Amino acid sequence: RAWMNGIKAWRLRTEETPCMYETEYMCTTDKWANDVNSTLYKEFRRTFRIPFVLYQDIVESAYASGRFRDDRPGLKKKRARGTPPSPLTLKILASLRVMALGCPMDGVRLESGISQPVLARFFHKFTAWMVEKYFEDNVHMPNDTAELESVETMYSLLGLPGCVGSIDGVLFAWDSCHAPSVPAYKGKENFPTVVYNVTCDHARRVMSVHGPFPGARNDKNIASTDPAVRAVRFHSMYLNFRYPMYAETGVPYTMAGAWLLCDGGYHRWRATIAGYKHSGSDEAIRWSERMGSCRKDVEDLFGILKKRFRILRTPILFNKESSINSLFKTCCILHNMLMDWGGISDLGCEDDHWIANDKTDLCD
Repeated sequence: RAWMNGIKAWRLRTEETPCMYETEYMCTTDKWANDVNSTLYKEFRRTFRIPFVLYQDIVESAYASGRFRDDRPGLKKKRARGTPPSPLTLKILASLRVMALGCPMDGVRLESGISQPVLARFFHKFTAWMVEKYFEDNVHMPNDTAELESVETMYSLLGLPGCVGSIDGVLFAWDSCHAPSVPAYKGKENFPTVVYNVTCDHARRVMSVHGPFPGARNDKNIASTDPAVRAVRFHSMYLNFRYPMYAETGVPYTMAGAWLLCDGGYHRWRATIAGYKHSGSDEAIRWSERMGSCRKDVEDLFGILKKRFRILRTPILFNKESSINSLFKTCCILHNMLMDWGGISDLGCEDDHWIANDKTDLCD
């Protein structure tokens, strides 16, 4: 009974006995990889949350980075003693599966053939590499005036001219928080959490991630150091951004200065605008209702992320805060990649993308 001596003496997968990922998907890619309507193509997307095309790009980039062992077949490698390592392709699939299910590393041991210690070491190394490789290119605020106008157009069509994003905080339960740090991380939820300040556009694309911070900190405290908020407040591209407005008499005029849509927990700055909490004016009430309706985009984003990557919905079992940071940013990267791949990132920039019951529903 060799398995009684530990995982080093017993491995679930060998070259003679492939794991489920290999038998179900990898050994038959020539039949379904290019057929988006095939059952296996759709099943691969449901199982690992990304299409096979994006998975291939990530694998090739991982091999090219030199950070991981190049175990591709056909390459001459120095013969080493001991059990051959698990293929990088399977490790990445297992990591994606853990993020999708929110299960412990040991939960995918039978289907991937990778032991819990091996997958745990690789998982943190992989997410850290994903952030280093893809984060700046996929998660960023508008880089120029054209991108800024594209983001603002969606809000302008909804009656919020000048708005360039929605901002809010999101909490994640941290079940492995160190005992001395629990008071700092325990907020109103009465259990340890980490909090991020996230900025997105109305298409639900992540534009900025600021954190992590202890869960006891509030939105005002975090927003004071958020690079996205500081950019909107002080950067000349946002300060000089101009957009049309109308006075109460209907006279048009031009206003300068972009702003972010937020809730009442943020500072009452020129760059962070929230609806009125109490008001006796019908105009103010309608304005607040419109802002509250449009601000659902950032709440929708949090729901999409937690539904797609259930590891964010369950209490996180990582011991290090840096591991949580790499995990959440990797989920945001994959989310934006999926939006670009599906052509959803620019949805809402044109009048034809909107369905209105009446032409007056869309602002001129």
